[in-house]
Amino acid sequence: MKTTIETDENGDMLLNIPPELFDSGLFLEGDDVAFSAKHGCIMIENLSCIQMRVSRFRRNLNSILKNIDNDKHPLDRVLVQGKRSSFWVIPHDKNKQRAFFWKNEPHELEQSQ
Repeated sequence: MKTTIETDENGDMLLNIPPELFDSGLFLEGDDVAFSAKHGCIMIENLSCIQMRVSRFRRNLNSILKNIDNDKHPLDRVLVQGKRSSFWVIPHDKNKQRAFFWKNEPHELEQSQ
């Protein structure tokens, strides 16, 4: 995926996130992100949404549920990926859920390999 860096009317730099990432739910408006530069490239880490395999999810289940429920922690959803299917872990409290999950239609997740 490619994107461009643009400048707004105040001279601030803006990084456009490709629409495919918004459609997948991996990046949503208002997410907390962290940037780091490693080996000549920029890494963008979404602190509000993490992706993990089922085995790692099982090991970290208690801490994940505590962090999702904690208002001071940025994590608000987890995409758990298995060999045959994937599922979202979101807060049970409707006030903490993002509008992306209010829709009744299933979301297609693209596998990027």
